[in-house]
Amino acid sequence: MSSETSEVYVWQWLPGHIEPVPVGVLTPGRSGMRFSYGTRYLQRSDRVSLSPTLPLDDTTFDPTGQMGLPSAIRDAAPDAWGRRVILNRLTGSRGSNAETADLSERTYLLESESDRIGAIDFQESPSEYVPRVASLDLNDLREVAELVSAGEPLPDTLHETILSGTGIGGARPKALTKLDGRPSLVKFSVSTDVFPTVEAEAIASNLAGRAGIDTAPVSSLRIGGRYALISERFDREPDGSRRAIISGLTLTGRDEMESRYSSYPELLEKVQDLSDSPDQVGPELFARIAFNMMISNSDDHLRNHAAFWDGTTLTLTPAYDLAPGARREGAEATQTLAYGNQQEKLANLAALGRLAPLYGLSRAEGFERIDAIREVIETQFEDAADEMEVAGAIRMTVSTSFLHDTVVRDLPTPISLPTVSRTHAKDPRS
Repeated sequence: MSSETSEVYVWQWLPGHIEPVPVGVLTPGRSGMRFSYGTRYLQRSDRVSLSPTLPLDDTTFDPTGQMGLPSAIRDAAPDAWGRRVILNRLTGSRGSNAETADLSERTYLLESESDRIGAIDFQESPSEYVPRVASLDLNDLREVAELVSAGEPLPDTLHETILSGTGIGGARPKALTKLDGRPSLVKFSVSTDVFPTVEAEAIASNLAGRAGIDTAPVSSLRIGGRYALISERFDREPDGSRRAIISGLTLTGRDEMESRYSSYPELLEKVQDLSDSPDQVGPELFARIAFNMMISNSDDHLRNHAAFWDGTTLTLTPAYDLAPGARREGAEATQTLAYGNQQEKLANLAALGRLAPLYGLSRAEGFERIDAIREVIETQFEDAADEMEVAGAIRMTVSTSFLHDTVVRDLPTPISLPTVSRTHAKDPRS
């Protein structure tokens, strides 16, 4: 990419608008790129801040920690998977061990697709918006996912396809596309998968919705003979406008390396402070913690939680990245984020239930919610697997991650699920 300048201009879709406007500029500094709002933008009557952490004033905002960008801007930048794809295309460096630091942050911002998650984009110009558009062909998208995962070179014929997936976070192969006219996120299974991660997430996402947890609608497809999970995007409105999304990492003001020292109560406080329904935030977050424990999802770091931002209020987004992990029987697990104020991280529902008051629930209400979610998993697992078209042998493997013995230990005896063993225990509500 040729350029006469080192700046990157930030554009934003204001609430209810279908075209972006220039908001501000990123300029290089000693520790990364610094952001400042444009004078004209600050004079707009309909201006909104990019996030609560970047208030509307003439301040120059420094990068957050070691991110190289202010955290709210970093939320929209390509993450591990997107950076691997861009690095592969521009330098030929391949494989999961490719050094993504070989390219500048500016390059990653300007080489990633414009249909990225959230409501901002990055441009070389402050006056002319030129979107970078990816191919929407699903077979091409799957081929890119397979080649990048395997560390193989990408052919020039897939140039437009390469963009897709560079505007979304995470390390798994994925792409942004449209299916039946609906903006969607596609997650691909690949030949290098040891555990059926995508099928497991498909079942978990379906069950979460059945359990009353706010989730995006999901479905499945076979693309090139391989399983793919389809999730409807929740950051796009039917009229083409976009919804701003702020990660939990940005909301808590933490650096990537500090994320593990944060907690759900800290995240809860940040969202409640700017929520128009603060009493609803705690119970929903409590249910998500319980569900993550029940599916052996310990990858619940701050980037896997987010909130919508309209310039005034925060609202939790639907739950996402509900990815079960492989577990050995009898092996205890911990959550990435503490669910108590004393760094309680052990994945155990009885321990969580005793802390329900932190989330605006009585202990009895907390255990009732745990029981309700657990019953859905126990009685509707097969229905969810059927609906998501997961094959029998694979669903048996996936089932070993659900309702693990150490997670349900110390709870009252639940309904029996043949694939998981349980023991009778004293009711921790007493």
